[in-house]
Amino acid sequence: MQRRKLYYVPGLISVIGLPVLLFFMGPRDPVYQTVLRLNLATTQKDTPDIPRFTEEGFFKLTKHKKKVSIDVNIDQGSDISEYAHDRKLQFVTQEMERMQFTGDTSMVLEVCLGEHNTYGDFVRMIERAKLYDVRRYAYIDDCFYFIPDPLPVRSRILTLELDSFPTIDIPQPPEPSKWDIFKSDLNEWFSEASYIVKHNYPLSIGFVVLILLPGGFWISRIRARRVREH
Repeated sequence: MQRRKLYYVPGLISVIGLPVLLFFMGPRDPVYQTVLRLNLATTQKDTPDIPRFTEEGFFKLTKHKKKVSIDVNIDQGSDISEYAHDRKLQFVTQEMERMQFTGDTSMVLEVCLGEHNTYGDFVRMIERAKLYDVRRYAYIDDCFYFIPDPLPVRSRILTLELDSFPTIDIPQPPEPSKWDIFKSDLNEWFSEASYIVKHNYPLSIGFVVLILLPGGFWISRIRARRVREH
């Protein structure tokens, strides 16, 4: 009885094994730490000699302003409440945009948090203030108060007579050649590959074990067979 020959395909194990290793042991995205600074208003009384950021002084500043109050303390136990919570946070963002972009200093935006809010909601309020460059805000008694900044005063524009100045033609930079684009793509590929190899040793070891060693063994067998035939 003649035995059947078993042919080994070097890429068969790698096709199955490497995606599994990459899925469970792939490189993690780098974590970037971010620090948000928040100055809390003190409960002490205002003194004319020592300037302080106090709750009393802040409420005096906003006493005659129109207040828009939004309560985002919603229990997210159902789909409807979760939808309402997301819509309220989106409304806070839109209202902050309107106030800051128009410079409406006649009003103050009050956003109240509570027991059903998370730390992520707290950070989101500060992040929105940083994003839209709202520099005047306070956190008092579980509520954020945002005051928009006035629009900058436009200065007079100095007009110049262009005919009295010589014009200089700046040449346009030449377009990159196909060889330059190829080198750039190749460098980017090498950078990504080196990052994967550097931060994922199991994947690199799996590549060697599942591809290089079986492939080298398969090539050596082919060479030995050709030597015997000759």
